[in-house]
Amino acid sequence: MDKNNLAEIRKALRKDHPPVDWVFSFYVTPENEIAWKSFRKYASLDQDEQFRHKDIFKKALSGAFGKELASVALPEQAPELFGLRTLEREDPELLDAFAGDVAASFDHTNPYYAMLARITYDVPAMAADRRKLEDGEVVFQSLLFAICPAQLSKPALGYSDTDGVAELSRRWTIGAPTEGFLYPAFADRIGDLNEVLYRAHKEISPGLFKTFFGDAEKPVTAKEQKEIFNSLMDAMDVTMESASLLQNDLANLAAEDVEVLEKETARGLAERCGIEMEHFDETYEEVVGDVPLSVTALLEKTVTIATDSATVRLPADRAQLVRTEMLGKVLCLVLPVDGAILVNGIPASLAKEITGIRAGLEPEKPETGAAKAPGPDQTTSGSEQTTPGPEQTTPGPDQTTSGPEQTTPGPEQTTSGPGAEKPEAEISEIKTAEPEKTTETETAKTVPEAPETTDPGAEPEMDPEDEADAGFSMVAETGPKPAIAADGQNTLDEEDFDEILLAGEVPF
Repeated sequence: MDKNNLAEIRKALRKDHPPVDWVFSFYVTPENEIAWKSFRKYASLDQDEQFRHKDIFKKALSGAFGKELASVALPEQAPELFGLRTLEREDPELLDAFAGDVAASFDHTNPYYAMLARITYDVPAMAADRRKLEDGEVVFQSLLFAICPAQLSKPALGYSDTDGVAELSRRWTIGAPTEGFLYPAFADRIGDLNEVLYRAHKEISPGLFKTFFGDAEKPVTAKEQKEIFNSLMDAMDVTMESASLLQNDLANLAAEDVEVLEKETARGLAERCGIEMEHFDETYEEVVGDVPLSVTALLEKTVTIATDSATVRLPADRAQLVRTEMLGKVLCLVLPVDGAILVNGIPASLAKEITGIRAGLEPEKPETGAAKAPGPDQTTSGSEQTTPGPEQTTPGPDQTTSGPEQTTPGPEQTTSGPGAEKPEAEISEIKTAEPEKTTETETAKTVPEAPETTDPGAEPEMDPEDEADAGFSMVAETGPKPAIAADGQNTLDEEDFDEILLAGEVPF
């Protein structure tokens, strides 16, 4: 039975008047007792009951091949079901035997509702392009069986005319079918007594399957197929990147209508995902063997990457975006951000992260008002030298600075003190007055006023008279020149300079 045949039966059962002859149903308690049973013609049901049973018909054939549905070949026809398929009126003995077999073989903890319906479908003739032409000569008769577990309703308050608002009585409500079958299967638009379409939502009851289909091979559930496939990949030491690509490649196989992942198909899948193929054949035979792996059962819409501390889910076609990367000494999962980030539905701002990225790409800009390094015309004074601020004045060529904390001389400044040595070229240009004729007025002319300083550690400037008493003074080279000695010399020789030194009135 394939997808096209299944779609045709589904469509027939969705009609307002589905091709259902009769419905045999019974209710089994948690103690495995048949508490109620009924055999009725479908046309005799009231409208609400017809609607509820139509919903069961639809869900009893829901799912996908290889996942919830499996087409099972039978070694022989099912004798227990053959008599029921031809039943035209109620046969208590035959129906009771069927209900007893179900109750004895199906494992359960909650009560359940079981339904057996006989379908009689006049198969219409169909052209090559699958257009229906007219009523055909083929009549398909089949049994549709479904087990619907019951669930206890939740506690709730309710209103009634007699009691008003009071606690409602809890009831067992019938749920969706979880297991069942269509026998015989509708294959090639006719009934095949050697094939059954079996459906299980999660697990297949081994007792129920064996009771009605004997030694037929029980289908492998989707859960079991995934476990086998995962064991195969684990034995081949698959990387995270390769495992992420598997789902996308499986989706491509499903789009190409590949239904079963056979050995050669699995080999191609592994090669395309970059999996090591050295021991593939031996591993496949050991782990998979003859178990058919359905592409549909293995296919997932999302890829889930789980660690001990976090789980990441993303669409299968985006799984290749995730990679592993060492950050510091920690192995991390890295996922690119290509849109907004929501944390529990709250939009998360990325302003700080983006600013940090830009800061790493752009050169650093100096802060406004930051202190600059002293230039060639700037001076530094004090035991802790500081750069002059906008209110500090750097001595110019006509200014001198004195005090115990003297500033660094500029290119045009001369600094001297007791014991300071001067180059001969500089000494030869010094113009001094006769020691005995130096007057207070001349000294004032030769010593300009010292610039104001904002350095709190600087001592006050000395008066020129005090400087002379202290045994030293400072004079700029370009300042007023005192009279030369009476002998009319324009320059000082070594002898003259020694006399001036002895007198202690060398102008600085």
